[in-house]
Amino acid sequence: MQEHLPRVCVVVPNKNGIRHLAYSLPSLFASDYSNFQVVLVDDRSSEGPGELVKEKFPAAQVLYNTAKRGFAATVNIGVCYAIQGGAEFVAVSNNDIKIPVWLIRSAVDILSTEKSGV
Repeated sequence: MQEHLPRVCVVVPNKNGIRHLAYSLPSLFASDYSNFQVVLVDDRSSEGPGELVKEKFPAAQVLYNTAKRGFAATVNIGVCYAIQGGAEFVAVSNNDIKIPVWLIRSAVDILSTEKSGV
């Protein structure tokens, strides 16, 4: 029997960071944790990431702010989307970092232990 893997949503706020997405998104999708989604929230970038993301990372969901909202509001939009979509855990990752392959799995292991009170 396969153990339940909590659903994780990684929110990536983006503002004119298309050059960073070429290395940050591959690091997310290389994760050794299987039950996750990536939601990129674009804050009215002049260089829209949509085509790059659709072409190279079709599993990513892209949301577009209708007006410039700033970092905090952009993150909150992604978090609300994740919660409404049923995510059990939500993480925020800047658009300009690489994450280690084990990070999501390790975070879920730690948070699941804390949640169960073990």
